Amino acid sequence: PKKHGIGEASGNRELEASGIGMSRIDQGIFPDELDRPREYGIGAIGEALGRDYKRSLRRNPDIQKQLNAMDDYRPYFTYWVTTVQVVIMIISLVIYGFGPVGIELNQSTGHVLSRGLFIEEVDYMEPANFWFGPRPADLIHLGAKFSPCMRMDESIVSEKAVDTIKEADSGCCIRNDNSGCVQTQRTECSTLLSTFHKWTPNRPGPDGRVSGPVCGQDPQYCTAPKSSYRDTWHDDITSWPICRVSSVA
Repeated sequence: PKKHGIGEASGNRELEASGIGMSRIDQGIFPDELDRPREYGIGAIGEALGRDYKRSLRRNPDIQKQLNAMDDYRPYFTYWVTTVQVVIMIISLVIYGFGPVGIELNQSTGHVLSRGLFIEEVDYMEPANFWFGPRPADLIHLGAKFSPCMRMDESIVSEKAVDTIKEADSGCCIRNDNSGCVQTQRTECSTLLSTFHKWTPNRPGPDGRVSGPVCGQDPQYCTAPKSSYRDTWHDDITSWPICRVSSVA
């Protein structure tokens, strides 16, 4: 056996040295074979006779018997998921409508109640949607990925802290003709057309409060949620809840 192994190894070295079986076939010998795909199970005679491999398998009685014995499954789960997605898409489009179509920022207009208690038309920029769907803000309400909703954003936190300080120093600016009121700071309340109300240590509010008041929201007149002995609203309007039911019409 040892001699046989030595002879076999020497024979392999002779084949490698001669190059037999180690070089590729010259493309010039079969120029058309490299560009033409070969169908599995069909040789040259089968191609000449026009045979079809799949058709020949179906004609085989043994294979036909196996195919008939197999269970026929339907992707019911895929049908159900697709149906739910289509229904949600239709409901979303009916409720929110279509947003601006494009790939850039779109300029839109809207009407808001200004601090002067009059309707003002303002312009704002919003991202467009090139998928012919709702606005990005509506998609966020529907659960789309939005980084400030997933992790803390330092820029948003710092901006909110500044707004909280301004809100704590705000008061109720009431028009002299009793046409309305707006929550704002003293410097932004007109001294000619309005009167600014702000609780101070010298002129405190109910229960000695110095934070407030808030337009349309007073602990004395809010019944839901009610400021009671067990759950008293703090002397900080930034932590007050939204009054859902007021005892004053």
